[in-house]
Amino acid sequence: GGARGLVNYPTILMALGQVLGISVVFPLLWVPGFALGAGDGAVAPARAYAAVALQMFFVGLTFLVFGLDPAMPQWATCAAALTSPLIALPQLALWFFPAPKEATPAARSASAASISGAYVLMSLAA
Repeated sequence: GGARGLVNYPTILMALGQVLGISVVFPLLWVPGFALGAGDGAVAPARAYAAVALQMFFVGLTFLVFGLDPAMPQWATCAAALTSPLIALPQLALWFFPAPKEATPAARSASAASISGAYVLMSLAA
């Protein structure tokens, strides 16, 4: 079946990471959540590509923070966005791509291929 527990709520975990610090949330919440809740299901192929597209948003904001003059108001807006717990909200778009109902071998194969393709796209963009 699919994953269960905290790993099903990445937006909440990311927001907590912004508030409490990723060095607290990752070992205390995410690692146990992954170990106890990892499933053997598949990922919707569109979800893999949507996740990469969302990362481009975060990378773009990071480039702007390091590329703009800190005296500019745009720099302050980008820096505030990157440090706010609200930065986790774009991940809610991934809810539009639910996991396949059954984790058949074909669904797992399509999932693996889409994740691999998404990583290739991310590496090309970097």
